[in-house]
Amino acid sequence: MLAVMGRWIERRRAIRRRWQADARALVDLDVVDAYYEAQLSLGS
Repeated sequence: MLAVMGRWIERRRAIRRRWQADARALVDLDVVDAYYEAQLSLGS
């Protein structure tokens, strides 16, 4: 049971790291409009 929970937690951490990397990339491209770009990408 602990192994299952550990794998689930690691998958969630990996997803969070990808989201953070995507957010940083948007900010690097355009600091002012990064929030709006993120909102647009959520809709598609």
